[in-house]
Amino acid sequence: MKKMSLPSSETPVSTGPVVANGFFPIPEDFSDHVGVSLDEFRGSRKVLVSLDVLRSLIGLAAAGIGFDEVTYRERNQDLREALARGAISDLRTHFITEGYFEKRPGSRAQAYPVDETWYLEHYPDVLEGIKAGLVDTPTQHYLVTGRREGRLPRGDISGAVRHLISALKSTEG
Repeated sequence: MKKMSLPSSETPVSTGPVVANGFFPIPEDFSDHVGVSLDEFRGSRKVLVSLDVLRSLIGLAAAGIGFDEVTYRERNQDLREALARGAISDLRTHFITEGYFEKRPGSRAQAYPVDETWYLEHYPDVLEGIKAGLVDTPTQHYLVTGRREGRLPRGDISGAVRHLISALKSTEG
């Protein structure tokens, strides 16, 4: 067998802890499995992926968000008990593979996602709805209606998340 080596431009560089213990599939892994070229990822063509693949991708994305083990443990008595009896070994792994999909907040920011002052400043119609008695709180509006409308819960959301929210909104039919 011939000795293999990476070109110098592809030599791995350690940048500290990231998603999945430092590993994330390369773009070709995605393009090969969903049958699109890397150039097509810049487009908006729809592709079919299995729910297993989609769940795994969402889980990897969830791994990259802030996780607060103390908050997660405090908010989930059943997980404290499962951890104590050895039924689960790690709360972060549980959040990534199960908890996120069970709507269990992984951090205080997820548990209380709405910056109510910001929300009212940016969505004056919600303030009018509150004044008219149609809406109780900005958080209620966001959870019941706002998120489906593509509204953001607070101003510190990254551009990538904004793009995802917009893309998800555009796929509704």
